[in-house]
Amino acid sequence: MVTTRSSRSHPSPDENRMIAVVTGANAGFGFGICVQLLRNLSLPSGTPLPLTAQVSKIPDSPASLKDNCSSSSSSSELLARPPPTFTLILACRSQARAEKARTLLLARHDKELARRKKRGLPIREGWREGLRVEWEAVDLDAMGGKNEYWQKYPHITSLYLNAGITNTPGLNWLAFVKQIFVDGLSYAVSHPTFVLERAGVMSADGERGMPWGINVFAPYILARELEPMLRRSPASLPHSPRIVYTSSVTSTPDALKPDTMSDYQLLTYNDGVRYSHYKASKYMAEIIMVQLDQEFATRPETKGEHQVRCLTADPGCVPTDIFREAWGGEHWIAEFLFIGYWITFYLARLFGSPWHPVYTSEGASSMVYAGLVEDKYLSTPDKVPAEKLITVSSRWGKTTVRHGEVDRWEETQDLGRDLVQACETLRLQWRRREGLE
Repeated sequence: MVTTRSSRSHPSPDENRMIAVVTGANAGFGFGICVQLLRNLSLPSGTPLPLTAQVSKIPDSPASLKDNCSSSSSSSELLARPPPTFTLILACRSQARAEKARTLLLARHDKELARRKKRGLPIREGWREGLRVEWEAVDLDAMGGKNEYWQKYPHITSLYLNAGITNTPGLNWLAFVKQIFVDGLSYAVSHPTFVLERAGVMSADGERGMPWGINVFAPYILARELEPMLRRSPASLPHSPRIVYTSSVTSTPDALKPDTMSDYQLLTYNDGVRYSHYKASKYMAEIIMVQLDQEFATRPETKGEHQVRCLTADPGCVPTDIFREAWGGEHWIAEFLFIGYWITFYLARLFGSPWHPVYTSEGASSMVYAGLVEDKYLSTPDKVPAEKLITVSSRWGKTTVRHGEVDRWEETQDLGRDLVQACETLRLQWRRREGLE
């Protein structure tokens, strides 16, 4: 998947270029992250970013960040910086889908820039000329391969670990209707107990459980392997190096079996209710990010290297292609069911659900905020490691972001360390097999 051989030479430093990697960028929340990144970063230097000027921080302080962000962003030091350029890396398995997403993304962004210009709104100087959107092949189900494409980049500013899988054949419609009557529509379509899951599905090479491998192990590998490149992110850039993991509103420690490490690859999880491999895998990844955030914070900063934060984000509930594919892909029945599911999400929001931003670009607000917000507005790793940023939607669709924590992270520290040790053992085996050490 990746390699970070220290013996290989790196390209010349580019002190004024931000570089973001987004896994699963061709659709769903990944595409939404890309939309939000271009929308926010295309503003002129010194302009408060929309995502970092609207947010209240809880539980530490309910005060709005708007005034603080505005005052700090308008400082003479920040205004004196030359506008940084930007490279967006679409890290996807399929080149065809990535190219389609790239074309759609740039067309949408160009229209937005044109509307902004027509309304007299500012655009960052030299933004479009310095923008690069590139594709790199990343198959999260295939750990093998000696792809060295990361070596052509001088550094990475932010790594969005977004790609994931549910591995569901569909829904239990009777259970769906029952849960709506018992729990109400809003709760039923945000904390579902009616999603079917397949048990024992293995990765393409047969070496690990596929949902665990994609949702937990692959993000761990990417975080470990690319951390040196994140540490090289220039201090002159306006945003600190970050790793942001896309979690889920359904993530919960209650989805884990009592003896978690006896089946940490979740091969026997299949009821989709309590012991759900999707809910369990998302929580596992969260507590792994807690461990990595604490570990990375203790590493000394050498010359030209900087501390990397690991954060988690909950984008809320949005119908994505995961649901469409579960119902048969492009078949008309799947499209009909997908539209119906989208309508239920929209109704849930109208009924007052805070968990349903409905649109992927709005749900992605928490991920992009996590990558762009200034360090001073985040809790330090010794207080709240892997701080969780949560997308919250109003009844009428106004989306904001609030600060939270990984559920019961203090109680699961030992489990988090055990999971990191298991992942690290497998990562070292993979590196030796691929000749990376």
